[in-house]
Amino acid sequence: MTATVSDASVEGGSSDHSTTAAWAAWTGAAEVAGIVAVLRLGPQWHSLLLLVHLACVAVLALHILRARRQGSDLGFGAIALLATAAVGPVGAFGAAALSGLAKREQGARLLQGWYDRIANSVAIDPVTRFSDDVSGGRAINLSGGAPENFIAKVERGSLAEQQTVLSIIARKFHPDYLQALALALRSPEPVIRVQAAAVASHVRPEIARLYRMAVGDLESASKDAQSALVLMERLAAIVQSGLLDEGERRQGITILERLGDITLAGLRRGESPIAKNSPMHVETLLTDTLERLLIERQCYAELRSWRSAQRSTATRPLARVRRIGTRHMREARA
Repeated sequence: MTATVSDASVEGGSSDHSTTAAWAAWTGAAEVAGIVAVLRLGPQWHSLLLLVHLACVAVLALHILRARRQGSDLGFGAIALLATAAVGPVGAFGAAALSGLAKREQGARLLQGWYDRIANSVAIDPVTRFSDDVSGGRAINLSGGAPENFIAKVERGSLAEQQTVLSIIARKFHPDYLQALALALRSPEPVIRVQAAAVASHVRPEIARLYRMAVGDLESASKDAQSALVLMERLAAIVQSGLLDEGERRQGITILERLGDITLAGLRRGESPIAKNSPMHVETLLTDTLERLLIERQCYAELRSWRSAQRSTATRPLARVRRIGTRHMREARA
């Protein structure tokens, strides 16, 4: 509705300028005709030229009064009246030219507004887009059950379910999906392997970007065990995805070993690599990463002490663990 009213006002203004230009041109022509007539008739007809000039000014004044009653634009009409009264036909023709230029400018603005409306005709605001996603079934159904595990779907799901998982990974990629994508790339089903390869090609630039971001955070993550473990969990999935260049993969393995050394050193000093206020899903991921590290490094004493401390804090949340199995760690190293 706003656009329609605006367009109507622009069209009305353009029409006013056209009328003013026409009146100014006619009065200018009348002034020129008067001058030509006086030059032919002789100097004794100078009074006729004055009458023609006054008549032209009066015509423009009447035009302004009529435009005022109709609520039209009076700007260029007033300019035409003053210019004609001051300098005669030169002012009239100048005012007509200005009105014509203003008409073209208004028409250009109207055309640009029309183009803008066409361009924005396909633009959808975020609220409308979200509503369309919900109504079209492209959003999470809060009344349904919990989301199913992508890894389980890739391993044991039907062909249609596996293809659905891959389409979601391609459309809304997240680093947590890398393990499911890696499994799909090794699927015994040729169709799934082909579709997974297409998805991997689509998300490879994003994976490379995430890898560069993780490498950039290495210096700040090397200060304590908690930061090192968080970056290690973030980087491990990217390195193990098989979607990095060989040079980046080797560099990532070296960085993971360094982060593992920092995490183990902090654990042996009695530090907890996982912050107590971590969300549950983050704590689960970090715990899996830490225990995998301890198993790979064959640090079984530290692993037993860590799990013992976890059981103690689970049964007694207010308990504070000063040192995590220090004696067992010394015996294991001895």
